[in-house]
Amino acid sequence: MAGCSSYQKVLKLEDVNLKKKIADEYYAKGKYDKAVLIYEQLVTIYRGTSQSEPVYFKYAMCYFKMNDYPVASFHFKTFYETYPISESTEECYFNNAECYYKESPAINLDQSNTLKAINAYQLYIDKFSNQERIDLANQRIDELLYKIEAKSFDNAMLYYRIMDYKSASWALRKFALEYPSSKLKEVADFTSVKAAYQYALISIETKQKERFENTLDLASDFKEKYPTSSYNKDIQVITEQSATKITLINNLNSLK
Repeated sequence: MAGCSSYQKVLKLEDVNLKKKIADEYYAKGKYDKAVLIYEQLVTIYRGTSQSEPVYFKYAMCYFKMNDYPVASFHFKTFYETYPISESTEECYFNNAECYYKESPAINLDQSNTLKAINAYQLYIDKFSNQERIDLANQRIDELLYKIEAKSFDNAMLYYRIMDYKSASWALRKFALEYPSSKLKEVADFTSVKAAYQYALISIETKQKERFENTLDLASDFKEKYPTSSYNKDIQVITEQSATKITLINNLNSLK
């Protein structure tokens, strides 16, 4: 059955049992691209019979093994919805999550599949008790949550990079509140203070005092939250420079 013409003959076979045997042989040898077309025929032929379930499972697995994750995900979901008590249902739930995990993109891109993967892994954890897979699912969730955090952080930092300091300070504080256990929280809080200081520097004279005072408040909060932070030397410089600016503004105002 190795030649192209022989393979076409397999697809046209009327002996269903022989066709399934050949598909299973291709599957066992890892020739998923050949097995999948035969299983596609068998899925229709076996519908409503006892063979339907194992054939459809291998059909879905072929796409998974060929790295066609969107199609594989569709068939895994169809499988566990159609065969909720099958021995293969648990694997389909987990592999569906794996499909979304494999499709999770780089941090700078849309994270829709990342969120779908997190939800799919959590669904698996809630439904099954396979500790090895649960441990892996939790590991995957932690990894994916970090991507979501990093994406949110990157969005907030974009304001800083384009020198929209008012929005940057607000967005970075918001990030720190939304992700209180994030590894990026400290740098977000620090950059928020820097952004507030830069915003005060470029503000009109009538707003500068208020905004330097706001910077002092944020700097004080930072030192209280992170007493041993490596950023505290920079925070101290910002504090001193802000205090100096306020003193100058007060002195100028007293002369008016």
